Amino acid sequence: MKFGFVLAAAASCSAAYATPALSQQLAQHYPNRPVRVLVGLAPGGGTDSVARLITQKLADTFGQTFVVDNRPGASGNVAGEMAARAAPDGYTLIIVTPTYVINPSRYRTVLYDAVKDFAGIAQIVDAQYYLSVANNVPVASVKELIALAKTPAAIIERLNSAINRALPELRERYAALGMYLAGGSAGKFGALLRSERDKWAKVVKLSGVHFSG
Repeated sequence: MKFGFVLAAAASCSAAYATPALSQQLAQHYPNRPVRVLVGLAPGGGTDSVARLITQKLADTFGQTFVVDNRPGASGNVAGEMAARAAPDGYTLIIVTPTYVINPSRYRTVLYDAVKDFAGIAQIVDAQYYLSVANNVPVASVKELIALAKTPAAIIERLNSAINRALPELRERYAALGMYLAGGSAGKFGALLRSERDKWAKVVKLSGVHFSG
């Protein structure tokens, strides 16, 4: 399965309309306060281990605290909804697994969209887990899209770069958990998440399995 980082995004927030210059300025000073990293499962498991290894490296890289916040429940939906409501400023991240793109097909009510409400940063490891990644794009023209790609893109690229630099140093630690390093660009990871979402939607539909939650 695929593990990765997602930058939480909100459907409407003044930060989403920041100018490219302001976005770059914010990225240069990021992070200047602790960053919360949501994990939708209990401490001690595989997902939690992935989160704690990479957040320690990010803390060392940026000289700032990255706090793992375990919020188990509803197959990850509790953490997913919290992330979707967070400001898109890079200070609320979430570690995602396949459930975040499978849940909309399994549950009748899911209060977030794993593609529209999240902006993907980087795939951390490949252990048959993946991170759901996508942008909420509140624009009306190509010009606005280009400008927006520069509120949270700079922060995404900064985190993506830091993660890719840190991963080789964590190879043996992740290997001990039975996982292989992945890495790569945010765009590549986003494409992977979209393809996995579509694939699992078909699988769930064919299986006829649905949950009432």
